[in-house]
Parts: sequence; structure tokens; C-alpha cells
Amino acid sequence: MRTQQIQIYKFNELGKEEKETAIENERTNEFYLDYEWFDYLHKDFIEELNKIGVNCKGFFWDLYSSRDFKADELEVVDTQKFLKRIGLNKWLVMNGLRKEKTLIYHISLSEYGEAEVEIDFENEDNISDKEHEERAKERDEIENNIKPFIESKFSEFYSKLYKDYDYLLSDEAIRENLENNDCEFNKDGSRY
Repeated sequence: MRTQQIQIYKFNELGKEEKETAIENERTNEFYLDYEWFDYLHKDFIEELNKIGVNCKGFFWDLYSSRDFKADELEVVDTQKFLKRIGLNKWLVMNGLRKEKTLIYHISLSEYGEAEVEIDFENEDNISDKEHEERAKERDEIENNIKPFIESKFSEFYSKLYKDYDYLLSDEAIRENLENNDCEFNKDGSRY
């Protein structure tokens, strides 16, 4: 029978090189960041959209490619709140005068970060050709105001997400994680 004793170290007991090894090993560990690290950002963003009258059923992003960021299930559930938030109050007045609603029935964000919007007006069946032309211009104006607004909302979310991700992979955040979780190491900085 053989007995062997080994020394086990806390992170702050390691030497400088061993600490660097421990940090790099943690950074490259596939289990360091699980899929829940972004949950609070995601929930906050969904709540922010809900406050402006938009229900976001789902969207997808890939942190490794800024072009891979899509939202194809956005539903405007409160048109008045949404139009007010964007600053399109005159359309609320126009809707009141015409006794109709602006229907925003499709908003999405393509994988290249470009918003697509489709709107319509209620009660357009019995209007003249000239009025149809005017409505087309109105639609364009509304869509051209909604697009940059939606694009900026998602861009802000993506920036927060990337900033958080960048921080979580920093030496400082990993060091904090290793110290706070009382991780133990071998003399060379590898996990015990």
C-alpha cells in the first residue's frame, strides 16, 4: 500500500503564473458560461418591449456574429402605446378623425439587423384612388419611423449582451468567480 499527500491551493494562494493558468483554464472550460448567463438581460429586454406595447415571442442571436441577430415574432399588442413611444402621435389623432386604427401586423428584424414592418389602415375598402395613394405615403412614413426605432432597440440589447459577455470572459470576472466559489487547485494552477 502506498499513501501520497498532495497540497491543495485556493486561488489567492497560487503564484502569478499559476493564477494565469487557472484563469485561462476556466475561460476555455465549456461549462464556465452556461446558457443562463444572459437570462436577466433577456428578461429585462422582453419587459422593456412589453412596456412599449410589443410582445416579443422569440428572437435569436449569436454573439460570434453580429449579423446573426433575428426577431421574427414581434407582435404589437398596444398600437397606441407603441405609436406614442415612437413619437407618432399625429397618427393617433388621424386615427381618431378617421375613426379607424393603424394596424401594425408584422415587425421583424432580419439576420442583418434590418427591421421589416408591414402596416395597414382599417376601413380602406371604400376610399378613392387618390386616398389610396395618400394612405400609401402615410404607410411609408410610419414604417420609416418604426424601422430605426426597432433597430435601435435591438442594437442596444445586443450591445448590453456583448458587453456582459465580454466582461464575463475577462480576467477580473473569472478571478472573482474562482475566489467566490472557493475553487481548489493543484500547484500548477489546474483544478483539483
